[in-house]
Amino acid sequence: MKKKIEVYEQILKENRLPVTKGHTQTEEDQLIRKVILDLICRGKAEIPFIIWEKLPLENLNVLFEMEKEGLIFRDQRRIEVTTDGMAVVRNICALFDMRMVASKSQKVTFSKSI
Repeated sequence: MKKKIEVYEQILKENRLPVTKGHTQTEEDQLIRKVILDLICRGKAEIPFIIWEKLPLENLNVLFEMEKEGLIFRDQRRIEVTTDGMAVVRNICALFDMRMVASKSQKVTFSKSI
């Protein structure tokens, strides 16, 4: 949202705070969002190549381990969460959340799966 001085001044005249909230999602954010929603809601997702190539090696290794443990089925770029895997679907989704990966060094976590 572009801030224009006229709009800013009008909001001040109305005794409101001229503050805007929000985050503009990038195309990559939207792709990741779709993957995460598909995994949680449908139990399966097609992972775009751009997401696969940006996944850290550590996350790929965790996915391979989850596949060995029978939590997911993986077929090229497609992932399907098994019945057992649905218990840890948040952990699976977290592997694709690039913002979470980037901020992994933060010590405070308010929502954590068991």
